[in-house]
Amino acid sequence: MMVAGCKHPPPPVENPKPSPPPSGDLLRFKANAGDEPKARVSLLVESELTARNGDKSGGRKIILGFTLMEEEKVDAVAPDGTAQISSRLVDVAGEAGVGATQPQVDDFALALDELKIQFRRSPRGDVSSITVSGVRNPLDDKTARTILNSIFAGGRGPILPEEFVDVGGTWNHTTQVPTPFGTSAEATYVYKYVSKKEGVATITCDGALDSAKSGGTAQKRMSGKNTAEYKFSIASGRLTALTSDAGILIEDIIQGTAQPAGGSLRGRVKVEWAAQ
Repeated sequence: MMVAGCKHPPPPVENPKPSPPPSGDLLRFKANAGDEPKARVSLLVESELTARNGDKSGGRKIILGFTLMEEEKVDAVAPDGTAQISSRLVDVAGEAGVGATQPQVDDFALALDELKIQFRRSPRGDVSSITVSGVRNPLDDKTARTILNSIFAGGRGPILPEEFVDVGGTWNHTTQVPTPFGTSAEATYVYKYVSKKEGVATITCDGALDSAKSGGTAQKRMSGKNTAEYKFSIASGRLTALTSDAGILIEDIIQGTAQPAGGSLRGRVKVEWAAQ
């Protein structure tokens, strides 16, 4: 006798439920080869040198102010969205402040006007590989790069978050930056997505750096603070405005101690940048 049974059909396979869309905005820089964005910039450069303990030569303070146009051209865009950009600072006009004469400021303005700049900007706003040519007195390479990093938000790693972010969200980035005395300093930047209005995101940044956190040196210490605000068009993927105020302090340290020796150099670069 053969027993035959009927085969039951397998239960229907349910389609997995689609994942809900991520919350918030994905903030990314966008660029097309041939784009030529422009911006109006105001620039304030300050330096103050104080004498070491017992030095009778005294200190010196200099304040320089400039207005200019920043003109860019997107030379190429890589498959990952990283843009190769050329830039010039044009129509630079200067105003003498404390410790400077107008001819000195005019010469500094001409030196800025002669710079030729190239850099890369990733979709998250990491500005790297800044190359600059045409540097001449009274500018030097370090001063030129300090000014350019303030204008382009360079040398700090990505300024936009990796994931989607809601208004009120925060993120941070820590990196190592070189110091003028051959060591490095630890720099930390804390960002916050503070508001969104008519498609424009407002992002703030508080940064701090300290060479002591990276080992520092027995004779010099560098520390500083930076506050910044970015206005970012979510749809176009471009900055519409930037303000940055960066201060730095380099102190002489008594050999074998952590005590300041009295001599120091304070620097400040303040930038207001508005897309045209």
